[in-house]
Amino acid sequence: MENVTVSYRRRKALDDVSWSIGPGRVGLVGPNGAGKSTLIHCLVGLLRVRSGRIEFANSGASVGFVPQKPELPGQLRVRETIEYCAWLRGVPRKATGALADDVIESFALEEFATSKVRALSGGQRQRVAIAAAVAHRPEVLILDEPTAGLDPTQRLAVRRCIKELDSVDCVLIATHLVEDIEHLCSDVGVLNRGRLEFTGSVDELLARAPAADAGVHGSAFEEAYDAIVNGNS
Repeated sequence: MENVTVSYRRRKALDDVSWSIGPGRVGLVGPNGAGKSTLIHCLVGLLRVRSGRIEFANSGASVGFVPQKPELPGQLRVRETIEYCAWLRGVPRKATGALADDVIESFALEEFATSKVRALSGGQRQRVAIAAAVAHRPEVLILDEPTAGLDPTQRLAVRRCIKELDSVDCVLIATHLVEDIEHLCSDVGVLNRGRLEFTGSVDELLARAPAADAGVHGSAFEEAYDAIVNGNS
C-alpha cells in the first residue's frame, strides 16, 4: 500500500500509510482506535480508498478474511459451513467436500465436524471461521483480532490453528494483544492514531526496548511497543 489516507468527516483514521507486506505471518498491532480495522477493511475491499493505492503482488490474488466478530450460520454443521463458504468463494460444488475434509483434518476439527456451529464455544467457532476462510485456498489471509474475547486456553488453540496455515503465502494478523505478535509473527507494523509508526522484524522492534531500571516492567516486546506508541523510554 502507498500513501493511503482515509478520513471520517474531519478525523483521519489512516494518515498517509505506506507499507510493503512480504510473505509469512505479519502482525499489525496498535491500541484500540489506532485504525487497524480501517486498514484491514481497505485491504479486503470493504472500504474504498480515495487517497493512495493498494496493490497485491499478484493482481488476481485470492484473499481470505476473518473479521473480528465472524458471523457463521449457526444452524449448519461445521462441515456444511466450510463447504458453503468455499462455494461462496467460487469453488465448484463437487469440489467443496474434499476441501472441507482437508481443512477439517488440518485444523483438528474432526470431533466437531458434525456439530452445529451454534453449539460450539467461542474458540471453536473462531477455528471454524479460519478454516472456512482458507477452504478456497487463498494466497493471502487477513485476520482481524483473531483471539479477542477468548480465554487463555481458547487463545492457545487459535494460535496453534494459525501456525498450521502453511498453504497461505501471507497471513496478516491485526491485534491489540502483543502476545499474538510474539507467538505468531516474524514481522510487524505498529499503527498509532492512524499513522504507521514502525515496520520491520520483531527482532528490530525488540531493539527499541529501553534499558530496564527499577520498577514494574512488562516483556521486552511490551516495553518496545510502549516506547513507540507512547514515547516512553
